[in-house]
Amino acid sequence: MFKLPVKLTFLLFLISLAVYSQVNYKYFINLSRGDLLRNDYTEAIKNLSIVIKVRPELFEPYFFRGIAKYNLGDFRGADRDFSKALNIHPLYSHAFHYRGITRGRLYDYSNAINDLNEALLTDPFNSDIFMARGEMYVQLKKYNKALNDYDSAIIINPDISYLYLSRGIVKAILKEYDEALKDCDRAIHHNLFYTEAYARRGIIKYHSKNYTGALTDLDFAIELDSLVPLSYYYRALTKYQTVDYIGTMEDYNKVIKLDPYNALTYYNRALLKAHIGDYESALEDFNNVLRLNPENIYTYYNRGCVKFELEDYQGAVDDFSEAINIFPDFAGAFINRAAAKNRINDFAGAYKDQEKATEIKSKFENSHDTTLLAYADSAYLSKIIELDADFNNGMVSGGKIQNRRIFIEPQNEFSIRFFKSDTVLLEGNGYYNLKSKYISGINALNFTPGLSNSKNIFSEEETDSIIKNINAYYDINANISLTHFIEGVMNESIKNYNSAINAYTKAIMYNPEFAYAYFNRANTKNELLEYIQSIKEHSRVISININSTSVIEHEENFYNSDYTEILNDYNKVIKLNPEFSFAYFNRANIKLHIRDYEGALEDYSFAIKYKDDLAEAFFNRALTLIFQGDKQNACMDLSLAGELGIKEAYNVIKRYCNEY
Repeated sequence: MFKLPVKLTFLLFLISLAVYSQVNYKYFINLSRGDLLRNDYTEAIKNLSIVIKVRPELFEPYFFRGIAKYNLGDFRGADRDFSKALNIHPLYSHAFHYRGITRGRLYDYSNAINDLNEALLTDPFNSDIFMARGEMYVQLKKYNKALNDYDSAIIINPDISYLYLSRGIVKAILKEYDEALKDCDRAIHHNLFYTEAYARRGIIKYHSKNYTGALTDLDFAIELDSLVPLSYYYRALTKYQTVDYIGTMEDYNKVIKLDPYNALTYYNRALLKAHIGDYESALEDFNNVLRLNPENIYTYYNRGCVKFELEDYQGAVDDFSEAINIFPDFAGAFINRAAAKNRINDFAGAYKDQEKATEIKSKFENSHDTTLLAYADSAYLSKIIELDADFNNGMVSGGKIQNRRIFIEPQNEFSIRFFKSDTVLLEGNGYYNLKSKYISGINALNFTPGLSNSKNIFSEEETDSIIKNINAYYDINANISLTHFIEGVMNESIKNYNSAINAYTKAIMYNPEFAYAYFNRANTKNELLEYIQSIKEHSRVISININSTSVIEHEENFYNSDYTEILNDYNKVIKLNPEFSFAYFNRANIKLHIRDYEGALEDYSFAIKYKDDLAEAFFNRALTLIFQGDKQNACMDLSLAGELGIKEAYNVIKRYCNEY
């Protein structure tokens, strides 16, 4: 689902329960409707969550929040909200309808169809419900049932262009190309600027070998919308069939520019480059494919062929061997490996490979298994691949190809900061209230204490002025410890790390029970270590390769820095204030940094226990669970993190949690 980009804004904190009790919920519901119309789904979730907190018996806020979550790709969260709406209003057909669509996105087609059936019981003349159920039947390959539903939808609403297009696509799947083209024509008749209809009609013409007609439609589709990779991709395939290799290459380049993680296009472009003798560039493209899809048998085989042409015979042997490891009965790989082994004078190995290839071909020559026969025929693997489904078949080890890598940064640690007393404070998005008798004295300085994991709101000039005049604002004899604490906070905010650490240490010297001084001292020490690491060109970015549960860290030496002192300070904070959730959160981040994932999980859970709306803890715990391979619980935490205001959670959900 396309959504407009939403600018990330930070809101400063504190909506108390007393304020919630006075909320005009109708105002927030209407506000959220406007958010949904503007595609500002995260703002809609924020406003609807306010309503739900004060009026949990209303079904509409859950329903609308479900729609917002769906559009952000949080299908599990949407399912929960639609279900809550139905628990309150069991006959609400729209909730059945949208929960059915959502469950389809979760690949739960059986329950999706059940929901859509329930929706039709109370709303039998809704073409959208028939359309949605038809899509579920398509996923289940029940094409005749799908066609029946599309027919019903068209009878109810004969002027909707996408209904004809959907029916046409199903007819094309059934190879009823003439009827499929008629439906595309009908879709265009009802909407002359329907880009997808032109593109799909071009694709159908391509499959029916009408290349001239395909080019005409695809050209026009691109003229209408020049940012759709699929149109360029099929135009490239069409040009390839007409031996326009230059045009084919240009369109492949355009696809990759629009979609740099499109492994299929890298693969086909590599084959084309190899075909025209550009082996070095072909090798680079095959390398890109394997970075995205490291188990694809086609790519190892063809890269081996390219390396053979480049006279890298050992490299060719290695690639053919990898293809054989993935599929041990790959006769073509044995034949080519034999040729490569001959070039490096491994004649005994070459003979064994030839014998093995003969054995495999003999074994399968009477087989009716077309997949096995295909792998026995090396020519099959040199074809330009037309469909993503064909490329997926190259994953002999099973599973859908994952052609995206996620780069994730955990939410940062919190520090106690001071805000101007006249600031309007709303809790959330990295800012949290802090009420404590231990630092209540700062109110005399017109400060409000809070917790933040982002930059302080005072300018450097203001901070310098405050540091120079602390004694003028506050009588140092009244509370020496607090005065040094204020000095530490201000120095930390302008990255005077050593001065800040010294100030916090003095605060602790005058008051050994001052938990917040230990807390901020630990944070400052951590910031100083990060600064030192950044000078060494290290990075704290953690990437997760979805193809595995392994963690790839962009730091060659993760353990050079000693975090013992930092952990000791957090331990002291927790001993003095065992329900201070932010200390658990920060300590968890340090444990994550030093790869103590179990310890990090435990601390994030404690942080959530003592503050059940700490969005950052849900988000970081989700990342840790991903590292541990616990997808189900990770995605649940991401949903809650998004609901509580972490917008980045939806990016991770869309790119990770909704994979088949």
